Amino acid sequence: MSAFSGSNGEVHFSLKYGDSVIDLSLPPEDLAFVIEPQPSIGIDDTFAALRSAVENPINSPPLRAVIAASDKVVVIASDVTRLSVRCDILVPFVLGQLAEYGVPDDNITILFALGTHRRHTREEHVRVLGEKVVQRYRIVDHDCHDEAGHVFLGTTRRGTHVAINRLVVEADKIILTGGVDFHALAGFGGGRKALCPGVAYFETIQENHSLALERSGSQPIHPGCVPGRLKDNPVAEDLDEIAAIIEPHFILNSVVNPDARIVDVVAGHWRDAFLAGCERIGSLYSVPVPERFDAIIASCGGFPKDINMWQSVRGFHAAASALKDGGVVILVAEARDGSGNPEFEKWFEYPSAEAIKSELLRDFHLPGHVAMRLLHEVGEHPTFLVSSISDDLARRMRLRKVASVEAAIRQAKALLGAGARFAVMPYAKATIPVLAAD
Repeated sequence: MSAFSGSNGEVHFSLKYGDSVIDLSLPPEDLAFVIEPQPSIGIDDTFAALRSAVENPINSPPLRAVIAASDKVVVIASDVTRLSVRCDILVPFVLGQLAEYGVPDDNITILFALGTHRRHTREEHVRVLGEKVVQRYRIVDHDCHDEAGHVFLGTTRRGTHVAINRLVVEADKIILTGGVDFHALAGFGGGRKALCPGVAYFETIQENHSLALERSGSQPIHPGCVPGRLKDNPVAEDLDEIAAIIEPHFILNSVVNPDARIVDVVAGHWRDAFLAGCERIGSLYSVPVPERFDAIIASCGGFPKDINMWQSVRGFHAAASALKDGGVVILVAEARDGSGNPEFEKWFEYPSAEAIKSELLRDFHLPGHVAMRLLHEVGEHPTFLVSSISDDLARRMRLRKVASVEAAIRQAKALLGAGARFAVMPYAKATIPVLAAD
């Protein structure tokens, strides 16, 4: 539990903020609910769990039977914004297995699944993989804009033109690593998302993500594109079809607790192992709540979950989903890298979510879609932000930047009335509130 009662009767919280915490105290009469994941203890012997997973995989031969010593192998790794999925453990383990199977170092490429994110610095490579791995193996950052670096593989039923990093297409064996978690559009992250958006061409990413745009009515998001949902989710179903075209040979994905400790691993067939991870995440991070709330104080969960606003808005969306009409969000997100995406910032020059949607219907861009959804929900839910981003950026994003959570609570009470009660979400980016009525 992230909360404890003090001697004065107040309930105390330590909300993660970057690499530090923000302490908060609430009187019991102000606290409506704590929305947090089920308690989960990290695996004591991670190596043994990983070894068991690759030797007893889901709907797949063991990894040693999949890999030949002569194979050219591409190992796809998650980027620095997803440090918490523990590729620092998964990738070195896979490399150790490949060495055990007799695969020469020169036959192995580690490809970072950057999607549309910026390239890593060398220091970030080291942070994710460790100095020994960086010195020993070939490491490549995916560049979604390098047209010559991609191979066109076909078109999905929904019209997505599938172009994937040439290194992946030309490899003898493809191993996906990463972690399963909730995703705002695709239902769940991890698994096949290492391929798209991870190592896909920019236009492929745009076409797939454009399926999340609701093309009729006033809502910004297709109703099926919500965290925790795969069925009737056009983005998720399209991703499944893209992965089926590529047919990666093996996946190894983590399930982590809020402290970034591995509590489970899934390995094997790219679809079936991923689905097992989705079930595990749902059991840990779907939280029944008894009602909608006046206000929610939400921490994204600290670094790297709050590395920038591009990542942090996902915590906002989770909180907003459990609010009453006009309810308030207080978002705690350091965002040391600012917006995280210069293209994202440009869309806040539009006057409204409706204006952005009109442009996206003409020419879809994912940063515009993220901005549109944020403006739409901020219009419904006044949002106070405790963050290191500039006052100017907060203003353009229509967020009310404040100096402290206590200041935000005072202003929220002024908006809602003295009787307003607050729910607290210590790990908003990873948690899905499930209303009893749903």
